[in-house]
Amino acid sequence: MIPPDQRQNAILQEFVSTKAVGKILGIDADDRSVDLVRKMIEEEENQGLGSAVKKRYLSKLIKERRPQIMLVQETKVEIFEKAVIQRFWGNAEVEYAESRAVGASRGILTMSNKEDFKSNNIIVNRNLVLIAGSYFQFD
Repeated sequence: MIPPDQRQNAILQEFVSTKAVGKILGIDADDRSVDLVRKMIEEEENQGLGSAVKKRYLSKLIKERRPQIMLVQETKVEIFEKAVIQRFWGNAEVEYAESRAVGASRGILTMSNKEDFKSNNIIVNRNLVLIAGSYFQFD
């Protein structure tokens, strides 16, 4: 387990590593993303996605980036309503799966664009959301 005083740095390092893998895959994130992740970390430490500020940042990130798939951990939300997910995503064309938080701990949320990705199998337990599926091919 990461000590609390080293947690933010560890998360930022993980983001930088993930960003490097994304670049190899042709997904590029600019330096503004690092600032956004820092702000989200600060909010996550307080309230997870229960925080209005973090919800706004997540919505902003999705609106600006238009990801095909989004994975969020430590949501700290016990139940997501479909309308809330659609507001995050910006439209109704979103498929999602969640592992609910237990009290103020855990919580995983995955969202994907129905027009880009079709899940074939979803497995959820308290520590994992596993999605098998296919990306649609474009001409």
